[in-house]
Amino acid sequence: MRGVLWAKVTGPLVGLWLVLHGPRLPGSMPPQPAPELPLLLGGVLLAGGLILLVAALGVLLTPEVAPPKIIGEPGQRPGLRLYLASTAAVLGVSLLLEAVAGAAGFGQDGELGRMQRTFSALGLGERAWTALVIGLAPAFTEEIAFRGWVLSRIAAASGPRVAVAFSAAAFGIFHFDPAHAAVTTAMGLVLGMATVRTGALGPAIVAHAVNNGLGVTTAGASLGGFGWMGLAGLGLGLGVWGTATVLTETQARPQRT
Repeated sequence: MRGVLWAKVTGPLVGLWLVLHGPRLPGSMPPQPAPELPLLLGGVLLAGGLILLVAALGVLLTPEVAPPKIIGEPGQRPGLRLYLASTAAVLGVSLLLEAVAGAAGFGQDGELGRMQRTFSALGLGERAWTALVIGLAPAFTEEIAFRGWVLSRIAAASGPRVAVAFSAAAFGIFHFDPAHAAVTTAMGLVLGMATVRTGALGPAIVAHAVNNGLGVTTAGASLGGFGWMGLAGLGLGLGVWGTATVLTETQARPQRT
C-alpha cells in the first residue's frame, strides 16, 4: 500500500506541474514586466481549478484514505484560539522571511516581485476585491490539494512528519520562482503542522487566506533598515506564539493520519 500511495500522489503531481510550468521550462526566462491584473487573476483562478480537479481525482483514486475535513471531526473540531494561532504562525513565518528578503533585496525581479508591483499600482477599491480573490481562491484550492489530498495520503504511507515535509516541498515547487518557492515551502511546513495537529483543514485555509490577502493590501510598502528589523521582530513573535500554541493545545488531541 505504501508504494501505491506514493505513486498515486507523485504521478499526478508531476503531470500537473508539467501542465502548469512545462511551457516555461527550457532555460532561464527573460525578465518579464508586471502582469496586468486580469491576466494575473485569470492565471490564479485557472491554476486553482486545475489543482482542485487533480486533487479530486487523486482522492477518488485512493478511497482507502480519508482526507481531513474542513472543520474537523465532530467533538474534535479546533476552536477559535487554534484558528488564531495557526494564522499567527503562518503570518510569522511569512513576515520574517519577507523582512529578510526585503533587507537583502532578494526576489524583486522574480514572480513574487512582479505580482507585488501589479498590486501596488491598484487603487483602494480594486485592491480590496483583489485581496479577497487572491486570499480565498488559492487558500481553498491549494489547501484542499496539498494539505488535504497530498498530506493525508503520504501520512498514511510514511507517517505525518514525512507527509508535512513532502507536502511543503511540493507546495513550494509548484510556485516555481525560487524566491516564491522558498517562502511557500516554509509556509507549507507550518500549514501542514497545523493540519496534522488540529485534524482539520479549516485553520490552514484561514491562515493561507489571511496571509495572501495581507500580501495584496500591503504591496508596495517601503521600509527602511529599522522597518525591516521591526517586521522581522513582529514575524518572530507571531511565529513563536502561534507555533507553540498549536503544539501545546493539541497535545492531548488524537491525531489523524
